[in-house]
Amino acid sequence: DTNVFLSIYDASEKTAEITLKMLEVVANHSWMPYQVGMEFHRNRITKLDNRTSVIKKNISQLKTNTDEIRRIFKHEMLFDKQMDTEINTLVKNLFDKGNAILIEKLNEAQEWVEKEECLTRIEHIYNEDKIGNPLSKNQYEALVKDIDTQWAKQKGLGYKDKVKEKKDEHFEIYPGNFMFCNAYGDPVVIEEIRNEVARRNREQSTIKNVVFVSNAQKTDFITKLAKDQNAPQLYLQRYMCSATENYPTPLKHFIQVTLQEFIKHLNKNSINIPELEL
Repeated sequence: DTNVFLSIYDASEKTAEITLKMLEVVANHSWMPYQVGMEFHRNRITKLDNRTSVIKKNISQLKTNTDEIRRIFKHEMLFDKQMDTEINTLVKNLFDKGNAILIEKLNEAQEWVEKEECLTRIEHIYNEDKIGNPLSKNQYEALVKDIDTQWAKQKGLGYKDKVKEKKDEHFEIYPGNFMFCNAYGDPVVIEEIRNEVARRNREQSTIKNVVFVSNAQKTDFITKLAKDQNAPQLYLQRYMCSATENYPTPLKHFIQVTLQEFIKHLNKNSINIPELEL
């Protein structure tokens, strides 16, 4: 899912490295939907800007806060000159120490942004053979028609996101020169995965299981059975498997797991990737 790749830009260097290592370990068994790649590149620059802008904002806030601390104490110690001097020294030391830490973090973030090693590594893993094809205009329009019918009944893939993000809808030019609405992002991703599985199994591949990795627990994708136990939504399971039901090797399972869950699963199979810092 797009959020797996974008989360690298929000994470500490250690957590970012763990995520990239996981992607490299499973490179031969992973694949990126075209829609995910498009969303990743569309939002990547914003994430890069945020990495430094948040620290700059904190540096500015630190000065405001220390000025306020000084003002409060000066008001209370108005007639105590000795205490006033001590407070000034204390507040200055606090500001100098905090500012030095933030400046160091800012320099590290700027160096990280300029290098942007993660983009190089992601592009190395997901070359042209590992990225899907976009939907055609006809495929997209047919999908939108079907999804709109489901949404009108207040159900279907992406309906909850549609309601939640209605104010944030935007359109963009999609390959094939037609307008694409971001509200249909999840349905498009699922359709691309379904098409890819059908294409590969039609060409004698033997894909029996598909694991969709996301940092979000998508309630449209899974249903909770009990504590820490999930199962795929039946309508989605049926839809995904129907693409290959008449093939020699039909798809049997489509499940969605979080990145943390996926790493735990890999470690059970002796892959040995450090777990993410939550």
